[in-house]
Amino acid sequence: MDYIGTFIVCTLLQAVSGEWSLEVPQEISAVRGSCVVIPCAFHCPQNLNSSRMAKIWYKGHDSAHNVIFHSTKTGTVREDFCGRTYFLMEWGNCTLEIKNISASDQDDYLFRVEVTAEPKSTYTYRNSKVRVNVSDRPDKVVVPVPKKMVEGIPAQVNCKARFSCFTRPPIINWTDPSANFSQALTPSEYGQYSAVMKFVPSYADDGRSVRCQVYYPDLNRTTQAGVTLSVNYPPRNTSVVVSRSGSTPQDGGNVSLSCRTDSRPEPHRYTWFRVERGKNTTLSAQNKTLRLAGDPHLGSYFCRVTNTIGSDTSPSTSQPCQDKVLDEGPLKIIITVFGVFALIIIVGVIIVYVRIHYCWSPSHGLARSADVHLEPGNPCESRHIPVSMGPKSLHHCGAIL
Repeated sequence: MDYIGTFIVCTLLQAVSGEWSLEVPQEISAVRGSCVVIPCAFHCPQNLNSSRMAKIWYKGHDSAHNVIFHSTKTGTVREDFCGRTYFLMEWGNCTLEIKNISASDQDDYLFRVEVTAEPKSTYTYRNSKVRVNVSDRPDKVVVPVPKKMVEGIPAQVNCKARFSCFTRPPIINWTDPSANFSQALTPSEYGQYSAVMKFVPSYADDGRSVRCQVYYPDLNRTTQAGVTLSVNYPPRNTSVVVSRSGSTPQDGGNVSLSCRTDSRPEPHRYTWFRVERGKNTTLSAQNKTLRLAGDPHLGSYFCRVTNTIGSDTSPSTSQPCQDKVLDEGPLKIIITVFGVFALIIIVGVIIVYVRIHYCWSPSHGLARSADVHLEPGNPCESRHIPVSMGPKSLHHCGAIL
């Protein structure tokens, strides 16, 4: 219930009792250069004529020179308060506004009623004083940390600003609302203003900072505050990461499958599955990491993660564990030996071909004369070769055939 509503309820209750009563706050914060409004509602005995009442406010004590407001005798008001005090009847039957607050206005204030008609009566509410404190700046803007939000469920964030000059209330805006954000200024208790930002959170809002900005027209001053959102959301982008250590699984080595996901809060359950002949077999392992040490049943695997919000399933590993890895040491030796042997054969063939082509071609047939002059460029030596036609002394290119 707001402050004015409280006034109405209290006034009705006090009217039944028929006693002098007053409803005012005990303390109010005011800002220098602005105004302050003191909400007030009083009740008097029913036998008094309310149309012939004088309403008086005092500063400090209820003496004649401390009058700051008089409903019938304006000439009795202190000079430093002339033109600065007003009654706001719409906010209660004795609500007072003091404008252009200065540091000297910090004091206690009290209310008095004088009934001039018969029967005459006066009453000063000395036990219901209001303390006005004056500061140089408004109270700090507050953005309470919202309760834990859940993706997809409507939520809201409040920005609260307290200001006692509610005839010129502050203007509150969120500085960075996204497209799905909406806001509304909601009434609250006396001097308290709240701008509510409503939205439907998603995982992208987790860790996001939102700020509200408060502008005080009476002071031409702006201040702001913010908060970091925390949004719970189900697992997403789940995948299986494969890592190997040592030899291959077929040789007794290890393969580790790690289930990776993005979620808040962290998953509390991991479930592993193996794909065998088109069917999914649930494994007993329920940890984040699945280790396969020489497992003869190598195949495709996938995992399912669950947190308090929901679940998500990864794609299968596409049989990463069936890829056989050969030992590269012996293979390299075999390839090297084979290459060297092949190279030797190729070089030998080339040498034989060259010697046959250049040394046994028809242009270089068997010499009939005693001297043979080899042509330039012949790979055989160029020299005079004695030739004997005898079958055992035939020389060719320096070679005895």
